[in-house]
Amino acid sequence: MKRGKPAVAAAGDVDTNPQTQSLLFTLPAELRNYVYTLVLQVDTLPAHTTLSKQRNRDPPSVLAMLESCRLIESEARGIFYSMNHFQIDFSGPQPLSASARAKTFPNTNSLTDFVDDLRRERLSAIRELTIIIADIESATSTLKMLRCCDGLKQMFLVVETPVVQGSMTSSTMVLQSRHEPPFIRKAMASLPTSVESISFDLVLLQGGPRRFLGREEMGGQAKELEADMKEMFATALEAVKARRRQDDEEPSRPEAATPS
Repeated sequence: MKRGKPAVAAAGDVDTNPQTQSLLFTLPAELRNYVYTLVLQVDTLPAHTTLSKQRNRDPPSVLAMLESCRLIESEARGIFYSMNHFQIDFSGPQPLSASARAKTFPNTNSLTDFVDDLRRERLSAIRELTIIIADIESATSTLKMLRCCDGLKQMFLVVETPVVQGSMTSSTMVLQSRHEPPFIRKAMASLPTSVESISFDLVLLQGGPRRFLGREEMGGQAKELEADMKEMFATALEAVKARRRQDDEEPSRPEAATPS
């Protein structure tokens, strides 16, 4: 009897067969979940670690276990995305690794790439996300894209801005923030209602080699910008909470009667 061809995986699925004969699947589900947690929990990953399957990659992806077979991928993907803190850096070639706690670094150039690389159910599993930006344009587009992360609980936004000769006057972030706050507020209105906290941090950079300035070196302009942004994010969070309450209170619509 001829064997049929193996089913073709849907787009985005790992291109391997489930290995049900593995000893791993002789363990109870609780123990398998414990194994997944030990293997997939990440403290720190270098910026070149990827979230997508690549041929001949070096170093290997943290998701090598998920790529081993479809059954493991289906069981463990939610654990990986929900328990790790993801960080995306749009500010420059060097990642700001000191700002986040446990983190992973997608190898992407934009949040659009990040979203395209992950299927919807994986984006929905992400609970904590840090985004590092250097201008309001990237902040606005980023916040709009976050509506795909409808399970997101905590969002950390880190803004890097240069200081030249002790002044922030020419900073792109400062100039844009004076003229475009309504655009940011509108973008933040599209945040998923699952968000429970929004944190903001301003990082000052000085000179050729990136040097991070401490709080004691922060001038009046920086403190004013930081205060304005924090107030804006606090207002946005209240708007998100109001939308969540509205969704909770909205009665379910009755189904339309089927015409006889």
